[in-house]
Amino acid sequence: MKRVLTLLMLFALVPLMAIDCLPGSGRSIEQNTRDYHLAYHNHMDDYHFYGSNSWAVRFDFANYYYPNLQDLSFTINSLRLWFPQTGDSVRVRLLSDEEGLPALPEIASYSVLVDTNDLTIPLSEPITLQCMWMIVDYNTFFNGPYVSASSGDGSHSYYLNTSMETPFFQNLAHAGYNAELLFGVVGEFAMVSDLRLVSLDLVGEYGPDKTVYPSFVIHNHSEQPVSGLSINLNLTFPQAEDNISQTINIGQSIPPQADFVWDEQQPGYSDYGITIPRDPMQARFRGTIIPPADTDNYAPNNTIDKYYYSFIEEMPVHMVENFFRSSNAASILHQEAAAIADGHLEDVHLLNYLPVLADTLSSTAALNHFSWYGFNTLPRVVLGGEGCIIGLRHDFRDNFAAKCDSLTLKRSFISSSRLDVETEAETMTLGFGLVNDNTQFFSGGGNYDLVRNSVFFAGLFKEVNLSGQQFWNLEKWVVRAQPFEDGINMGDRQDIIAEMSTLGLDPGDNFRLYYWIQERRGGSIYYANMTDLEIPMSNDDYVQAPATLSLSPNPLKGNRALKVDIGTDSGILKIYNIRGQLIHSQTISSQKAQLDAGIFPQSGVYLVSIQSLQDKTRKHTAKISIIK
Repeated sequence: MKRVLTLLMLFALVPLMAIDCLPGSGRSIEQNTRDYHLAYHNHMDDYHFYGSNSWAVRFDFANYYYPNLQDLSFTINSLRLWFPQTGDSVRVRLLSDEEGLPALPEIASYSVLVDTNDLTIPLSEPITLQCMWMIVDYNTFFNGPYVSASSGDGSHSYYLNTSMETPFFQNLAHAGYNAELLFGVVGEFAMVSDLRLVSLDLVGEYGPDKTVYPSFVIHNHSEQPVSGLSINLNLTFPQAEDNISQTINIGQSIPPQADFVWDEQQPGYSDYGITIPRDPMQARFRGTIIPPADTDNYAPNNTIDKYYYSFIEEMPVHMVENFFRSSNAASILHQEAAAIADGHLEDVHLLNYLPVLADTLSSTAALNHFSWYGFNTLPRVVLGGEGCIIGLRHDFRDNFAAKCDSLTLKRSFISSSRLDVETEAETMTLGFGLVNDNTQFFSGGGNYDLVRNSVFFAGLFKEVNLSGQQFWNLEKWVVRAQPFEDGINMGDRQDIIAEMSTLGLDPGDNFRLYYWIQERRGGSIYYANMTDLEIPMSNDDYVQAPATLSLSPNPLKGNRALKVDIGTDSGILKIYNIRGQLIHSQTISSQKAQLDAGIFPQSGVYLVSIQSLQDKTRKHTAKISIIK
């Protein structure tokens, strides 16, 4: 009863309203504080929320830093909040926690003018707590002002829900929003003498024969300076003889409650370059702090593992996934089409999803994919599964073009794929084959399994008219987020069989089947390909498989023969150089053939195409790298 009374006192006279959000600015919020900035957001202004007068974040300090230990406290020196607009006043209240709810009396309250986006509120005296609610009273409306949030799981952020008789703070995740408010605290953990490896990276272009440099940040949580520190760096590969180890001695004292940053500004930084092996493979980069013997240290915070991949296979398709309303289609698609008109972006494919069912071209399949990504707002553009553009701003075209340039640099571990199609009555049976000829992965337990942490998609896309141009719109899923039961290590092939009903599909329409491998949590796309798909008339008993093309080995080194599988009984094979000049043409009279490496005049990238003799509308093209 006490808690109910407390809530009524906290939320009296609050008007009834519902929340929603709009795309944010996409700005990155600098972490420009010397002290420890504790927050649950990712420092990106992704979303602008409105519709409530009170917003909150629950800080569980006891479980934030040491997940397996209890009774730790955090000393707060200041509060840090990001607002997308300035000029209004805000009241920020700090309350204790009672069984997961804010409780009176208030610990502190501050009323300030939002005169800057990055608002810091210093505390008159430090406050030390194990758990705390930061409640931000700020009127927000559809036309602004707003509160900012980053993409996240939403489990730590709340808004005041006044739809019930007793108002309560509802979790954003429970309300269906994957976002964390841009509210944080600045200070330090109390009575902690620990060192923490905060970040670990390899700087530079990571790839075969490339040289990269380690970079890391160590935080000293203690109230005493720490010296005599070193860090062990180990880059391990599937073959032990390729492993690389380094030890870097930190030749200076780390001040109390401060960071040490190892980067290009440090003397001797260039002495620690690492050259990546020539063959494509997975690598694990592990950094481990070696603290002084007299340091009271928590070992799990001393180590970070990161995985890197030196893929070399060309991606047949670089996917751009557009999520929008039909009202946004013209502006987005025209700008994208203009950006990729440059010849070096011919492998960038625009795929469209309209997830709002009120739109004419919408589908539940598009809505499912929008939800799978965990998105909150429209429009949203996803490049290669991970490079996102939220909203439609004035710099959209330049931003999109820059991300496309980065997208086309991505490589894969899949060296070839094929698709076999058979139709009986109104059911298509599709057989996907994925081959890895060259890339080594770790085998056995203890390391991240990229393939088993990925999923397979195959979607049927229909050619539609959007804003006066022809684009590909998702019609239905053939395979949706199917996990891989086995890995695809070097020399392996993974086969996937799926069935698709052709009922309701018009044979007069144009269709494409796009299929891809993607990180299972909605991350990077590791391979993508497509084929035009003909929907047979209802009385057709069989439809011939579209021509596919498998080339191995790829890259082709030295004088080895090139093995070709054209996926059909016969076809015309043509080879072009990177400038589009035809250098070779021949008729292939069987499904498999071998080509002499002498066909290729020099090292470089070539395009190989196959055209079915049975149906010359069926073509397939693949890239191959030649190393003389």
